[in-house]
Amino acid sequence: MPEAAFRIFRHYDGKHHGFGDRGVSATSSAQGKLALSHFPHGRTAKVYRYEGQGIDGPDPVPVGSGGFTLTYPAHSITLVALNHT
Repeated sequence: MPEAAFRIFRHYDGKHHGFGDRGVSATSSAQGKLALSHFPHGRTAKVYRYEGQGIDGPDPVPVGSGGFTLTYPAHSITLVALNHT
C-alpha cells in the first residue's frame, strides 16, 4: 500500500490536512539533534506514522521547554504536527 506513504504529506489526519506550504529552518552541528526556537512549550504535539500498513495516529507527545523525544522506527515516515497558536 505505497499510496498511504504519500497520503502522509497531503491527508495525514483524514481531514485533508497536509504540509509543504510552510517551512522550518533548522540547523545542527550533530545530525541526531535539531532544535526548535520560538516555539511555545507546554503543549502537546500530534504524531502520525506510516510503517507499511496505513497511517497511525494521532498519538499525543508532550512538548516541554527542552523539546520532545521520539523514537523513529526503521523504514517508517513520521509526521509531528505542532500547534503554533
